[in-house]
Amino acid sequence: MEAFEGDKLNRKKEAIEVTDYLINRYTVKQDAFVLNLDADWGFGKTYFLQNWQKYLESERKCKVIYFNAWKHDFSQDPLISFMTSVENQLSQYINLKGETQSYWRKMRDEALPFLAGAITKKVVGASIDEIKEVFESDEEQPEGETEEEKANNSESELAKVTSALSAKATKLALAEQKQIEKQIHKFTENLEKLSKNINDANVPLFIFIDELDRCRPSFAIQLLEVIKHLFSAKGVYFVIATASGQLSEAIKAVYGQGFDGAKYLNRFFDQTYHFVSPDTSNFASLLFNENPAIFENFDSFIIDVPWDKNGAGILVSEIANWLNAGLRDIKQSYSIMECIALSNRKKRFVTLSLSLLCLAKVSQPEVYEELKVILDPERKDYGGLEDAPEFKKLIKGINPHKRLIKGFEQDIFMESLLVLIAWNEGNVTPHTNPNSVSLQFKSKIRHYKNEYYPVNKYFELIESAARFKSNA
Repeated sequence: MEAFEGDKLNRKKEAIEVTDYLINRYTVKQDAFVLNLDADWGFGKTYFLQNWQKYLESERKCKVIYFNAWKHDFSQDPLISFMTSVENQLSQYINLKGETQSYWRKMRDEALPFLAGAITKKVVGASIDEIKEVFESDEEQPEGETEEEKANNSESELAKVTSALSAKATKLALAEQKQIEKQIHKFTENLEKLSKNINDANVPLFIFIDELDRCRPSFAIQLLEVIKHLFSAKGVYFVIATASGQLSEAIKAVYGQGFDGAKYLNRFFDQTYHFVSPDTSNFASLLFNENPAIFENFDSFIIDVPWDKNGAGILVSEIANWLNAGLRDIKQSYSIMECIALSNRKKRFVTLSLSLLCLAKVSQPEVYEELKVILDPERKDYGGLEDAPEFKKLIKGINPHKRLIKGFEQDIFMESLLVLIAWNEGNVTPHTNPNSVSLQFKSKIRHYKNEYYPVNKYFELIESAARFKSNA
């Protein structure tokens, strides 16, 4: 599979631009660098990094290491997980000859103390006898003690061992810390030298760290704090993907609400890159076409625009524009519609009406409540509704042209209203053109009404599905 296959948000263009900047930067500066790729959950950071890796390796002759922090979140030692992953992935690039072989072996040897479990492993989980073996001096022990003497001496012996353990553990901890710092420094030096030897072109070694914002806050903090010592390796460019807003809030949970999580994060990065905000139509189309089978029973009723050619994207994006809904609102609305679709596989739905209500529920709850009044299924007569106070209140200040589905000249709100009227067997002809959503729907339900979920019960469906809160 080629890099950025199926790229509907034009991310390859961004990848090329960022690559040009970073490689040109390295050519001039020959430095170390840390870039924060900042985007909210669900906006394609993993897709971007994985495809960017393919692009860098296949088209720019770069070596890339990819570390998924979320998959190592179970580890109690982020440094061990990270360095093990780096070592394993670097091995595929090593041509074990000459100087490169020397740097590789040195770097691997420097990592061994971490991989072995470090100095304190000698005492963690050990029995009293084993601890004594580590800490006891060489003084002779009395022979021929009676059981009574052993019992009398057990308490004082334990106290001595505990005291010795405390003193020795402190010394071991200090010695271990110094050893770790020394080994990190050597590991960084050899990583720097190795990065220059494994690249044929004058390009940096890239290390991608993904899914950091999904990790336990404590793990994310520990990982950043330990790998920051590797950030100084010249010729190595780190790219760390985060949803910085959410991650900074999670950090507050560790350090307290008065802690400036954003400032804390920024000190790790040299620069931050934000994705270009995608076109709402492309974004909506990407969501709905990711698993098209889920929505095979959703009908857009837009002439000449089949479902798999952006029909849903057009409708959802136009409704979002009318309601001033953002990309996150679109994604959360999609989650509600997905839940409805999966819970009702045997019924068909009108995409326009359901999308309007879902987007209103998420982005403008007050509009949603007003729609519940206006589209009350108990209402018997919808005639003259345009003159009703609640209708005028809802559309006040909204340019009527903004409610039009571009290219189809259909009023989003009126067509949704007329779909309900059609369901209730009212007359929709005076308000529509021959190709309108509502007229097509009315024509369809003349013979297949039992295939559709009752339009006047969409509110109940949405209320139920919305209880499944999306965490994206």
